[in-house]
Amino acid sequence: MHRKLVPLALAAALAAGIARPGCAYAHDQTGLGVGANVTLGGVSGLALNYWVTPGLTLELMVAMGMNFPRQDGTVVDFNLGASAGIFGTLVGNETTNLMLGGRLAVLGQINTTNAPDVSDDLLSIEVDVPLRVEHWLDPQFSINAQVGLVVVMRPD
Repeated sequence: MHRKLVPLALAAALAAGIARPGCAYAHDQTGLGVGANVTLGGVSGLALNYWVTPGLTLELMVAMGMNFPRQDGTVVDFNLGASAGIFGTLVGNETTNLMLGGRLAVLGQINTTNAPDVSDDLLSIEVDVPLRVEHWLDPQFSINAQVGLVVVMRPD
């Protein structure tokens, strides 16, 4: 029963943020935005944000990383990841938005330990519920910080 209440509460909070009448959003942003996103775990990379409305943002992030061989005999490791998310603005003013969202990410890593001849490939699937504060320094540039919950699944 408890498992069903948490997603329902999150969906209700997101819907309340989107449907809130009379809310002033930072710069009434609509359209496509391009930037970078760095997370403490999971996917970090190129971020594409599309504002469907000033209160609803879709996010797509892609990442790729590669480490080159070193003189000590370690080998190249490679990772590739992508995530998709949706954010709704709970409250906002002329320069700052408080947003609640959800994100699903997939990250694949090959040779995670850099050790030769070791089967250490890794696939992780992450479900993320971030609370984001987005501050617009001018109409063309914003920064944000996020906190939230993440569930990481690593299938065999």
